[in-house]
Amino acid sequence: MINQCSDCGGFCKKSGCERENVKPTPQRTVVGLDWLPKHRCGLHLSHNEHRDVYETVEDFYDIDSFISMEELAKAISEDSVWVLHWYPETPIGFHRIAASTLEAIEAKLKEKNT
Repeated sequence: MINQCSDCGGFCKKSGCERENVKPTPQRTVVGLDWLPKHRCGLHLSHNEHRDVYETVEDFYDIDSFISMEELAKAISEDSVWVLHWYPETPIGFHRIAASTLEAIEAKLKEKNT
C-alpha cells in the first residue's frame, strides 16, 4: 500500500519519510496505442465534431486534413470523421489528419513510420 507523508500529505523525499527511497513508477505504454505519433505537447482525438454544431462534413472540416480524397468521400457518405491533432515539439506547430475511420488514421501513421 502506498502511504502519503504525514507531514506534507504528498510523496516527498523529506528525510525520515518512508517513501524517501522509493523510485517513481516509470511511464508505461498503453497496449494497442503504440501507433500514436510522438508528441511533446498535446494530442487530441475526436470523432464527429461536425455533428456537435449541426454542420456537414464538407462545411466543417478542412479538406486538406484528410489522408486521401477517397477517405474524404467515404467520410461524407458515411457522415463519420475521425481527427487526430497533435503538437510534436512545441505548442506552436501542429499536425492534423482526418479519415472516415480510426483504423485508416492508424494505417496512415504506421505507413509513414515504416
